[in-house]
Amino acid sequence: MIKHILSCALVASFSTTNLLAAPSEKPNIILILADDLGNGDLGYNGCKDIRTPQLDLLASQSLILTDTHTTASVCAPSRAGLMSGTYQQRHGFECNGPHGKDGLPGSVVTYAEAMKDAGYETMGLGKWHLGYQPDMHPNAQGFDHFSGFLAGGRSYWSQKKTNNSSMLQRNGTQVPEEKIGYLTDWLTDEAMRLIKKRNTEKPFFMYLSYNAPHTPMHAKEEDLKKYESIEKKNRRTYAAMVDNMDANIGRLLIFLDDQKLRENSIIIFTSDNGGATTNASDNGIYRGMKGSKWEGGHRVPCLISWPKAGIHGGHRVPLLSSTVDFMATSLDAAGEAPQIDKLKLDGVSLLPALRQGPAAKPTAARNALYFRRSAAAAIRENQWQLIRVTEEDNSHRYLLFDLSKDIGQTVDLSQEQPERLQKLATKLQTWEQDMQEPKWLEGKMWEKNQRLKHKMDVIGRDAERRLP
Repeated sequence: MIKHILSCALVASFSTTNLLAAPSEKPNIILILADDLGNGDLGYNGCKDIRTPQLDLLASQSLILTDTHTTASVCAPSRAGLMSGTYQQRHGFECNGPHGKDGLPGSVVTYAEAMKDAGYETMGLGKWHLGYQPDMHPNAQGFDHFSGFLAGGRSYWSQKKTNNSSMLQRNGTQVPEEKIGYLTDWLTDEAMRLIKKRNTEKPFFMYLSYNAPHTPMHAKEEDLKKYESIEKKNRRTYAAMVDNMDANIGRLLIFLDDQKLRENSIIIFTSDNGGATTNASDNGIYRGMKGSKWEGGHRVPCLISWPKAGIHGGHRVPLLSSTVDFMATSLDAAGEAPQIDKLKLDGVSLLPALRQGPAAKPTAARNALYFRRSAAAAIRENQWQLIRVTEEDNSHRYLLFDLSKDIGQTVDLSQEQPERLQKLATKLQTWEQDMQEPKWLEGKMWEKNQRLKHKMDVIGRDAERRLP
């Protein structure tokens, strides 16, 4: 009820703002989210053993943002930040999960609800991972249509046994498992089906949340055959899963072209966090993996295109940005910029910077980002990153890096620059004062994991994969 009242108030308050972009002029918005995709596993980022021709083509038609981050380096809290346009810690959604009654509260005005209030038809597909209670269901959180599953993962093939969280559904009604085939294919089919049956009098917002290439490691035989030259089984399977996702994104883009929808559509492609230790992914030049505060944990691929607004060209833009900014950017593009402040979003609109293209300064949109999960927290300000680790006795250990000179985070400057360390540590503490304590925790093992990951002598993928 609270959220409904707020939504009505927003519609009334901004009825004049809607004149800025008539429904026929508002862009469609398609947000494509990969799951645990490594930054180094894309052709346009230099990958040699996995072919991604469709994403490479999309990159050539987009702006390639090279300094985009998620709000967390694990799935659920990252999605909570994306879907709320705020730091998820504001809602106590700090740790992975959720379980039981936990999740993104129904009182939070979501990305989908804000776009619906802006006159959009809203479509959600794929992995949700934001809670299982009725008021946390995608249909209760602003999506007119939902085709997917609520859990953090499931089989890519049909399952003999399902429960409320793992079953594939359309708006709460189970889809017969024998109808699925391969899940990435099915989700793409569903995306095209929803676009075909849309209300053409409205723009649409689509959140296409693939679970590829997250575990379990399931790939189609025809895709595996393309990568027989890769020796390691997990890497071979991972390559096949990424290849299939790439092909499906290509299918969707061709469909959008055929429907003459590309020109006035914003297409965003990114991942929910960095590549994981469990799926044989590669984060390229960035140190660390999913679950860490190293750059490889939360710096993600990001492509944004909007041909009608001149946002294209294949330029690499080192714009400091976050997935928390996508909601604000979409509202701005829809002519609803005043809602960014009204909803008290932490995200900022990237549009002004995107319109500048390669001329945009790295800090044109923002100059700082904050992270916290369990025993590890971090602040990024300009080119500096400070990682803070809380030890078992509640003492703090710090790591400080100048990313402009050391993108691989090989030289810890915490002893050499105590004044800068203190300044950044104080800003991190000030940010924390506005956040809630976590409503649930992941347990002692994961706290230990955070402490072990953030040591200078833990170097390389193999070292990280040996951690619990």
